[in-house]
Amino acid sequence: LSCVGFWIALDDATKENGALYAVPVSHKLEVDYFMKRKIDENGKIITAFNKLKPDYDTSNSVCLEAKQGDLVILHGS
Repeated sequence: LSCVGFWIALDDATKENGALYAVPVSHKLEVDYFMKRKIDENGKIITAFNKLKPDYDTSNSVCLEAKQGDLVILHGS
C-alpha cells in the first residue's frame, strides 16, 4: 500500500525560504521499508517497521523551487 502527497505553494518557495528538495530518479528505487499499524486486543495502536530505517543518500538532491499556486506531487515511493 502506498500514498501520494500533494504540496501546494501558498507563497513562492525558494532556496532562501524553505523550498522542498528531492533526489532525482529516486522514485524508481525499490521500496523495501514499510510501516505497519494494527490495534491489539486492548485497543492500543501498535506501530512496527519491517527493518531499520535506510540511510538515504541525499548528496545529489535538487531544490524544487515553486511559484505561488504551483502543485508538487510526491510519488508514493
